Order: sequence, then C-alpha cells, then structure tokens
Amino acid sequence: MEGIRDAVTRTQNPAISLRFAIASSRARATNPAVRRSARSDLLAAAARAAKLGLLPMQYEARLAAGEVEIQEDLAAARSALATLARDARGHGFELIARKAARLSAYVAPSQPTRRSKD
Repeated sequence: MEGIRDAVTRTQNPAISLRFAIASSRARATNPAVRRSARSDLLAAAARAAKLGLLPMQYEARLAAGEVEIQEDLAAARSALATLARDARGHGFELIARKAARLSAYVAPSQPTRRSKD
C-alpha cells in the first residue's frame, strides 16, 4: 500500500489521487479506532471532487462516507444517503442513486441510533 501511496502522491491526475483516497479510506474505516478519521477523509475527498467538477468521484466518496456513517449514527447516515440518492439521480447517476437509496432504506428509521464510544 505504501508503494502505491508514493506513486499516487506524485501523480498530476486528481482522479487517480481521489480514487486512491476513497479506496484507502474505505479500507481504514474497517478499523473502529480510525473510522471517524476515515469518514472525514471521505468527506474531504467528496469536497475536492466537487470543487474539481468530478461528480462521479464526489458521489462515490459520499456513498462511502454514508456506508461508514451507518456504523456511527444511523439517523445521520439515512439522511446523508437519501440526499445523495436525490442528488445523484438528479444528475443522471442512477447506479449511485440506487445504491444510496438501497442503503438509506436499509437504515430504517425505526432502528435505534448507535454511536461509538470515544
């Protein structure tokens, strides 16, 4: 992973560095100790992608952040994923919209909200 990280830091292509940031953050999010940090990194990647006009990358990062958020705050995850589904559908990104809607429905409002301990 370090060799890939070194190569990605030297690239001039923002799409490559964003893809790596998303994949790396998704992998890190499997560790509860760094889950919040990984989610923050995903949201930063989404913001960077939005600034660069890379909607597919923005939506992919937001989807990953929503997946991570499910582990921390179900209500917030549901809201974020529903918003993502609406945004993605509005721009014609139906696959991302369906994934976000499916996850949002999975996080039913009747489920209790869980928060990890700090």
